[in-house]
Amino acid sequence: MKKHKPMSYVLCCLLFTVVFHITVSANSTSLWISERRPFDLLPYVIIITLAIEALSINKIPKAGKPFKVFCVVTITNLLSFAFPYLFTYASFASDFSSGQMSGQLYSFKEMLDILPTYTIGAAYIFITIAIEIPIVYSTFKNSVQNKKLLLWTIIGANVITTIIVAVIENILFPAPW
Repeated sequence: MKKHKPMSYVLCCLLFTVVFHITVSANSTSLWISERRPFDLLPYVIIITLAIEALSINKIPKAGKPFKVFCVVTITNLLSFAFPYLFTYASFASDFSSGQMSGQLYSFKEMLDILPTYTIGAAYIFITIAIEIPIVYSTFKNSVQNKKLLLWTIIGANVITTIIVAVIENILFPAPW
């Protein structure tokens, strides 16, 4: 069992992401107060996130491979940022195809304008745990002297960047129901 513990952890996180993705809106709609949406902020958020996480992993546990750290952090962050949007779009499209929604099939951009799609949410937290932490840790665990420091640096950097993005989104893009 200990041999398969990391894979079990990842699979449980993915399962929880699917199971706990329940949207409750009571047939109400959201009203964006501003013309911009959280998706508009995504490129800037990604740059800030990449800088904090890559610098942290390279400097604190001293991974010693800045280009490799940047590439791995970039790939895992792009996956974790993209997945919640794609999952929301897939859910939105399945509601349409099952007859729960009437009218036309919306494009991805139209869906972003209609739904209150924040980047940071329950799905994002689980995806970060399931994708970023295991991949980055397994990539650099043999490059550092202190593996626990590496793990805690990855977790800490992700917690910090997640909080930063959530705060920025909720301050700049309020969408009351």
